[in-house]
Amino acid sequence: MAAVMPNESESSAGAPTPDALEQMLGQLHAMECAVRAEFLKTAASYVASKAWLSDGARDLAEWLVGRFAISPYQARELARVADAVVCLPKLLSAFAEGRISWDQLRVVTKYATPDTDERLAEQVPGLSLRSIEAKARAARTMSAAEAKRQHDDQFLLLYRRGEDRLRIRGELVGEWAAVVEKALLRRLEAQPKPPEGEDPLPYDVRLASALHELCSGAIGADPDPDRATVVVHTDLHALHAHDGVADIEGLLISSETVRRLCCDGRIQEVLEIGGIPIGIGTTSRTVPFHLRRLLTERDQGCRFPGCSRRRWVHAHHMWHWEDGGPTDLGNLVLLCSYHHHFLHEGGWKIRGNP
Repeated sequence: MAAVMPNESESSAGAPTPDALEQMLGQLHAMECAVRAEFLKTAASYVASKAWLSDGARDLAEWLVGRFAISPYQARELARVADAVVCLPKLLSAFAEGRISWDQLRVVTKYATPDTDERLAEQVPGLSLRSIEAKARAARTMSAAEAKRQHDDQFLLLYRRGEDRLRIRGELVGEWAAVVEKALLRRLEAQPKPPEGEDPLPYDVRLASALHELCSGAIGADPDPDRATVVVHTDLHALHAHDGVADIEGLLISSETVRRLCCDGRIQEVLEIGGIPIGIGTTSRTVPFHLRRLLTERDQGCRFPGCSRRRWVHAHHMWHWEDGGPTDLGNLVLLCSYHHHFLHEGGWKIRGNP
């Protein structure tokens, strides 16, 4: 029986070999660069015609956002590069031939000039993106008008998604970006390590927790506690049930989360009939100030084994007050927000003499 050798570009199962796939990716990348180069030249001509004015757009970037549903940042970069390459034919040619990438072209056009066009078209293919970015930063200048435009382009959007989610989307620059990043990373560094045997939470979850802690601290320090209070509405029966839900500022949370929040919160009883409040009871703090002072002096911070956090701590009822547990020193223990959440929603239990 004769043996049949497979084609060099195909495996025994008929699928392309890794070498063939690599060659295909290179060809596709070159095609992508060529197509985008044509897009840039066409966009530059479209700008010159000022046809975008008839669509009510203020500039090409705004027109691109509305016409092709791309992000404002991407649209601004496309418009900027399209304007720049009009005077940089050598760099545009290198991009169209696939010798430099879109990211290389995008960065080098920040400092390239007609006089340096030919030289950079020869140098850039051999440079890493990081080195090109370093050159761009070194050559960067910024007018007062550009600084104002950059500042005015910042935004932050909050919008609800479904019954239990808040989405945050935005873009910050300059000192705003640096301050927010530093504050979040500092809070991230201060978070305790997970208990032994527990996997650490993903980075994005811990970053969200850091943002929550910063906002929680700001609300706690607000001089107008009534306006800063986050209100939870829950049915008494749902609070007793371990699979119930409650309403917090229009968002749904679990009854177990409510039980955690009630550990060290201000409780106001409201009598309702058919969902309509007909009477408001007295408002009382679950842990009185004098008791909280004794608790803080005794525990000196979070009592979870191995945790050394002393700020943003909550008074936790070991025997929950809703289940009949007393609010006295022998039934209270300080926990940081991370470990307080860990005990309630995480399913852990705590016992012993605090």
